[in-house]
Amino acid sequence: MSVLQIKSVKNDIDGSIKLIKNRRDKINYSKYSCLYSFTTENIKGYYHNFSFKNKKVLTICGSGDHILNAILLGATDITTFDINKLTYYYLHLKIGAVKTLSYEKFIDYFMLNNKDECINEKAFSYQTYLLIREHLSSDVKQFWDNIYNSFNNEGHSIRISNLFNNKYDTFSNKVKYNIYLDQDKYLVLKKNIEFINIDYICVSFQDITLHTIKKFDYIFMSNVSDYIKDIYEYPYLDKYKTFITEELSKLLNKNGVIFLAYIYDFNINNSDGRTDIDVEEKRKSVFNEKYFSTILFESAINKEKDGIIMFKGGTL
Repeated sequence: MSVLQIKSVKNDIDGSIKLIKNRRDKINYSKYSCLYSFTTENIKGYYHNFSFKNKKVLTICGSGDHILNAILLGATDITTFDINKLTYYYLHLKIGAVKTLSYEKFIDYFMLNNKDECINEKAFSYQTYLLIREHLSSDVKQFWDNIYNSFNNEGHSIRISNLFNNKYDTFSNKVKYNIYLDQDKYLVLKKNIEFINIDYICVSFQDITLHTIKKFDYIFMSNVSDYIKDIYEYPYLDKYKTFITEELSKLLNKNGVIFLAYIYDFNINNSDGRTDIDVEEKRKSVFNEKYFSTILFESAINKEKDGIIMFKGGTL
């Protein structure tokens, strides 16, 4: 690594240690924020509606699960971005694990709970990390080596620390809503991942168009709509819509799709939600059916349906 790379990794290590020692009450939209071990979305609920074979994908990184599921389904070109730099190290840890571990060892390493929803003492096992480590780049090795060292190589302590947001982190949820966590599908992912190059950009979503000129078939914004109230001034829904239709859409291939908002409990008119996008009347007034479409499917967390709002290139 160059001197600048070494300095950058050191800053990232320092940022993660600070997060671990002094977590704020709110999981901020910032450079060093809590990691999600797995998606909180029902990815399986809507991915099956679309063909990923030979598709080019742009997605928020997050837990890395959008990426892994897309690779499994045949995506060949993936660019990912996130303002949270820690997602870079976690994504490559996961990729290294897929390349290295059997399905059973992967589950044991990443899952906080086991199949009976009891504590999984093998989570983040240092012995397993040493196997994965052989497939990591030098910067990712340096990062995780330091994290393990700061916990005296007690992996389970890392996994339950403030480095992760462990809300809803149950075995049943994670396996049920991730296609690649089916044992047979995991083997397909293991094969496909050897041939994929992933470009990572550490940037906030509103600046992504400044950092890539590539064109994509699918763009996944995950649940970024939960945070737009903190990013845009009122009327923030209109400003987010403008970003989608006038800026982000420039990165779409013909007939490409932007998945611009994942909404939990879509049919509940939730005036106490994070943003106005959770309120049906306000949501429909901005993201009207003339230009936007919606798919509903089983909720990842609650009993109601979740939904994804989409914008198709060439619509306007």
